[in-house]
Amino acid sequence: MYLICNAVLDLLNHEEVHGILGPQTATEDKFFSELGGKVHVPVISFTARSSTVPYVQNRYFVRTTLDDMYQAQALADICHGFEWSEVVILYEDTEYGNQFLSHLNKAFQDIEIGIA
Repeated sequence: MYLICNAVLDLLNHEEVHGILGPQTATEDKFFSELGGKVHVPVISFTARSSTVPYVQNRYFVRTTLDDMYQAQALADICHGFEWSEVVILYEDTEYGNQFLSHLNKAFQDIEIGIA
């Protein structure tokens, strides 16, 4: 990410940048969201799904995907359709993974499916 950030900062300082397209990780989303807000350059993310980036507070950050909450609900609905009473969840122990896990926990609790 260090190289990407340096390249973007160099472009912002030496070229006329009208927008930034494509942060690909939650860390990049957070960084570029803040950067875009400070320099008043729109940042469009096609991967941002987590609510860890304060989208409402930053009019220069646009995400084109749904919040993870909706994906968690869809997964819970699928499990409910299979009439599963308990599931095992494998996830990445990162800020994004933990955030998604909390959405899954809520979605499964709402329909009384246990998490092992």
